Amino acid sequence: MGKIVYLLIKVRRFYCKKCKKTFREEIPIIGQKRISKEFRKTAISEIKTQSFNEDSEKLKVSSNTL
Repeated sequence: MGKIVYLLIKVRRFYCKKCKKTFREEIPIIGQKRISKEFRKTAISEIKTQSFNEDSEKLKVSSNTL
C-alpha cells in the first residue's frame, strides 16, 4: 500500500452516422467513474491550502479536473 499506480488505457471513440453523435468504448473494469474516492479526498484537502494550478501540477491532472 501507499504506492501510486498509473493505468494508461486507450479508449476507442466511435461516430454514429445515423444520429451523428460520438461515443466511447465502455470498459467494464473502469465503469463511469473517472476519479477514485481517495483521489477526491486528497484533491479536496490540497485545494484548501494551495491554488488550483499548484494542485493540478502536484496531482498530475489538469486544473479543469479539479
